[in-house]
Amino acid sequence: MGGLRWSTPYLDFSPRLFFFMSDGHIPLRIHSISQLEAYMVTADELDSLEREGCDVGLNFHTCLFCLTLAISFAVTLVTTTIDSRKTFDIFVIIVVVGTILGIYFGIEWYRNRGAFGAIFERIKERQVGPTGSTDHRLPASQIAQLPGVAAPTGMTVEVQEVHPEAGAQQPVAAPESR
Repeated sequence: MGGLRWSTPYLDFSPRLFFFMSDGHIPLRIHSISQLEAYMVTADELDSLEREGCDVGLNFHTCLFCLTLAISFAVTLVTTTIDSRKTFDIFVIIVVVGTILGIYFGIEWYRNRGAFGAIFERIKERQVGPTGSTDHRLPASQIAQLPGVAAPTGMTVEVQEVHPEAGAQQPVAAPESR
């Protein structure tokens, strides 16, 4: 039957390209990262990202489709003779409508092409800068002595780290918020 083998508890294709666990658990190994930046995002920004991401791609692809259709039918009109008046009219209508829609969606894409990246820039600009006033910035030693801010309640995180030098996995629990 070729390369397909059925076995328990997983489905295994001969080259071992696919592996599905039957108990629903996926093994996860986390390796340490030297630095990670996280940004707070509002619901409005998420909605804007979703809207802009869909619109920019849709406008671009619709423009390409309409212009490709118009150009291919225009080339057909120029290079061949069409005897039927009805067929000729349909080809002309497709060329005209495709060109108009292609230009319209192309302009929409061009006008909005930077809006998606602008939302990301706005989120990144909001990051917290150095602590203190513009004239008197606090050094790192004084920042470490500032009182901490309580984390949001109800959040617990369990992380399993892999230390490259030891090769052992050690579970690390995040401090619980009060």
